[in-house]
Amino acid sequence: MKSRLLDGSMVLNTTAFYSLLDDLQVRNFTGVTFTTANADRASSWGFELDLQWLPPLDGLNVAGSLGFTEAEFDRFPNGTALATSDADTQDLSGRPLPYTPKVSASFHPTLALPLLPSWGIGALCGVDFLYRSSRFLDSDLDPNTHQDATAKVNARFALVDQSGRWALTFAGKNLSGAKERLLIIDQPLLKGNYVAFPLVDEPTFTVNFRWNFG
Repeated sequence: MKSRLLDGSMVLNTTAFYSLLDDLQVRNFTGVTFTTANADRASSWGFELDLQWLPPLDGLNVAGSLGFTEAEFDRFPNGTALATSDADTQDLSGRPLPYTPKVSASFHPTLALPLLPSWGIGALCGVDFLYRSSRFLDSDLDPNTHQDATAKVNARFALVDQSGRWALTFAGKNLSGAKERLLIIDQPLLKGNYVAFPLVDEPTFTVNFRWNFG
């Protein structure tokens, strides 16, 4: 559904989905090579929402999104076994799909305002709130490969020439210092040990100056 509300000041789009997958190929890295197993059946359902709103306050712009996904293996009796187990397989039927957060959300308010009108200088302030819920980062759903939920905050402040000739921007990324990993794999030769691949997203501060010669 696509909609325009509040006398056209808000654009709201929503999507609902349901997917059913037969013979889903699930890849797993053993630490030496990749293996592939076929999940008999998997399903996912949920919704996505995004909005853009211009509130009745000059210069304020609010954007955001929300996603919810319920994804699981409906039937997967021959799932990849835990590296710490002596079994060849494990039954993952009814367990969540890896790498899939149940909830993801973002919120982006920005405010533009005249700072020194007589000099033609304005200011732009913005904040980004980013959230992803917990998820497994390996196909065997080992509890040690579970990534906790993350909440990140970015912020920026800019001085801008209102004619568009130049802009000076101060920005901070991941001010909350959230730690997030992309993948965790087993070390098969050392049972109970793991290798984690972190997302390089340390708190970062930058200054950027842009000049338009056009």
